[in-house]
Amino acid sequence: MRLIRLNRLSSLAFPQIRNLLGSGAVGGVALLICHLCSGCVLLYPAWKQLAPQARAELSSNIPHIALTQTEIAFAITLIGAVAGIVSHLFARGFGFRVSRLRVLLLTLGLIGLWTTRVIAQRPALLEDLLWRAGGIRAAAQVLIVERIGYRAIDLAIELLVALWLGAVLWRNRSRLRRTPVPIAAGLIVTLLIPLNPFRPHYRGVAKPVIVLAADSLRPDHFSSEGYFRSTTPNLDQLRKDAAWIPDFFSPIASTTASWASMLSGVYPHRHGVRDLFPRREESNLQLPTLPKILGAQGYQTVVVSDYAGEMFNRVRFGFDLIDAPPATSLEVFADREAFQRLPLAMALLTGSFGERLFPVGRYLPVNADPDLLADRVEAHLDRLASEGRPFLLVVFYSVTHLPFAAPMPDANAFTRPDYRGPSRYSYEIQQIGDISRLSARPSESEADQVRALYDGALRSFDRQVGRVVRRLEQIGLKREQRLLIITGDHGEGLFEPGVTTEHGKWFAGGEAANRTPLLIQGGGVSPGTKARLASGVDFFPTIADALQLPIPDGLDGVSLLREGDAERSVFAETALWLGGEASAPPGAIGYPPLVEILEVELDSHALVLKRAYVEATVTAKLRAIRKGPWELIYTPTKQLPRWQLFNLRDDPFAERELSNEYSETFRSLRSELIEWLTRDPLRWLDANDRLISRTEQ
Repeated sequence: MRLIRLNRLSSLAFPQIRNLLGSGAVGGVALLICHLCSGCVLLYPAWKQLAPQARAELSSNIPHIALTQTEIAFAITLIGAVAGIVSHLFARGFGFRVSRLRVLLLTLGLIGLWTTRVIAQRPALLEDLLWRAGGIRAAAQVLIVERIGYRAIDLAIELLVALWLGAVLWRNRSRLRRTPVPIAAGLIVTLLIPLNPFRPHYRGVAKPVIVLAADSLRPDHFSSEGYFRSTTPNLDQLRKDAAWIPDFFSPIASTTASWASMLSGVYPHRHGVRDLFPRREESNLQLPTLPKILGAQGYQTVVVSDYAGEMFNRVRFGFDLIDAPPATSLEVFADREAFQRLPLAMALLTGSFGERLFPVGRYLPVNADPDLLADRVEAHLDRLASEGRPFLLVVFYSVTHLPFAAPMPDANAFTRPDYRGPSRYSYEIQQIGDISRLSARPSESEADQVRALYDGALRSFDRQVGRVVRRLEQIGLKREQRLLIITGDHGEGLFEPGVTTEHGKWFAGGEAANRTPLLIQGGGVSPGTKARLASGVDFFPTIADALQLPIPDGLDGVSLLREGDAERSVFAETALWLGGEASAPPGAIGYPPLVEILEVELDSHALVLKRAYVEATVTAKLRAIRKGPWELIYTPTKQLPRWQLFNLRDDPFAERELSNEYSETFRSLRSELIEWLTRDPLRWLDANDRLISRTEQ
C-alpha cells in the first residue's frame, strides 16, 4: 500500500518538478542571450576607446577577465532560471496554461519590471545608456524616474503579488478549510519577521565610538550653516547637543593621505602616505593609530565603506575587521570597467543580494547608494552590540564624492526639471578617460546643476545618518552611552572662482577643498560651536581625550576639547594632479598624466606610483599655512617658488594676493612654513627652496 502511495506521489510530483525545471531553463537561456548580446554591443566599443597602454596591461589579465565574465554570465543565467520558475508559478496561480512562450514573455516582463524599478530608484546606474544616449531612451528614463517613480513601481509589484496570492488562495480554498491554523500561524510569523523583536542591546561598560564620515563633505552646504537649501535636517538636529567644529582643515585633500593623518595624528611627511597610490613600504604605518590604541584597550575596531574606501585595505591602520573594497588593482579596474557596461549586471547584481555575489558592485562610483551601506552598518552594529565588548565603528560614505550619484528621492531633489545637459542624475565625468576634462570649467548653468547634484548627495548622506542614529538608540546606545562623530576626509571644490571639482590639486578658490566639519556628540562632551581653526591631525587626540585615554606623545594634533591657542598655525599640502602637465596648477612643476605614472606592484597587485615619480610628485606639491584669517601658499616652480598671501575672512575665494601690502605677516608666515617644510625626515630644501630627497642632493 505504501509503495502504491509513493508511486502515485512520484507520478504527480516528478512531472511538476520537470515542468518547473523546464521553465527555469527557458528563463535562464533567454536572459543569458540578452546578457551576451548587450555585452558584445557595449564592451567592444569601450575596449577600442582605451589607450594602447591600458589595453596592453589588461591583455595580460585575460584569464582573470574571462573567469569574471563567466561568473557574471552564470549568475545572470541563474537569476533568469529563478525568474522562469516564478513565471511558471505565476501563470499557474492565475489559472493560465503554462507554455514556453508564456514563460518566456513573463520572464522578460518580470526582469523588465525589476530593471525599471532599479532605474527609478538609482538613476545614475544606467544613465550612460539612457539619458546620455538622448532621444527616446532619455525620455524613457525621465518618465520612469520622475513621472512614475520607484514608489509607484513598488506599489505595483506589491499589488501584483497580492493578486497572485489571492488567486492561489481562492483556487485552493477547499484545502485551506482543512488546515487554517498552520497557515494563519505562518502568515503571522511572516509579518512579524521585519519587526525583529529580538534585536540585541549593548551591555558593555566602556563607551563605543561610532564615526560616520563622508567623502568631500562641505560644512558650508549644511542647512544649519545658513545654506539656502534644506540639505541636513538630521545633522542639524544632532548639532544642537554636540560640539561643532566648522573649520576642520584637512592637511591634504586626498582620501588616502587624509585618513592616514586623521588616524595617526601627524602630517603626511611624518606618516609617509602622500597620495592615493602609496607603495607597500609607505602603507605600513609604524606609528600609533586610533584603531591600534583602542584595540589595546579591548575595543573591537571595524571599518565599513563603499567605493571610496579602498584605502582601508591599502594602508594598514590596525583595524580588526575591514568591510571595504580591495585596494585598486589591475584586476579590480578591469572588473569595474567591464561590469558597469553590462546593463543586466548593473540592474540585477548591484543591490544588497547582488553585491554579496559580486562585490564589484560596491566599487562603482555610480552605485554609492548610502542605503546599501547602511544595511551593512546595521548588521555590524547588531553583531557588535550582541558581543558586549566596546567597539570603534568607522563608516565612510562615498555618495558625496564625484560623481555625486545619489539615489532617489535625492538625486533630483534640487536640480532643475528643465535641465537638458549630460549630468541629469550624476556628474558626467566618471571614467578614467574623463580625467583630462576635469580641469575644464563648464558653463555656469552646468556648474549650478553639479552643485545641485552635490546637495542631493549630501541630503542622501544626512538621511542615512538619521537611520544609523535610530538604530543606535534601538540597541541601547543613547547619547550618554556612546561617542558619535560626524566628519569628512576633506571638502570639495564646486566651481568656486578659479577652480573646478579637483580637490587636492590646489588651494585656489579659498578653503572649500580642504575645509570639512567635525561634530562630536556623547556623554562628557560639552555642546556648542568651537570657533577655532582645527586640523585633520586633531582627530585622533580629540577622540582619545573624549574617552579619557592618554594622548600619545609626539603627535602634531591636539585635543579640540581643551582650551587651545586661538592663533595656532595649521599646515596642508596638495595631492596628485591627475591629468599631467596640462592640468598642473598655474606655474607649478608638472609630470605625466596618471595612467603613465602608475604601475602594478608585484606582491600586492595594487596600482601604485612608479618609484621614478615618487620624489617628483612630492617636490611638485603646493603647501599652505593657515593662521587666523590668513593663508600663505607656497608653489614650487622650476626656478624660485611663488608665494601668495590671502585673507580668507575678507576674500573667501582667495582672489586678491596681499604679500606686498602685508609684508610683515608674509615674512612671519613664510618663516613658519619653511620651518615646517624642513621637518620632513627624508627631504630638505635646495637652493631654490624646493623640497627634494636628501639622497638626490
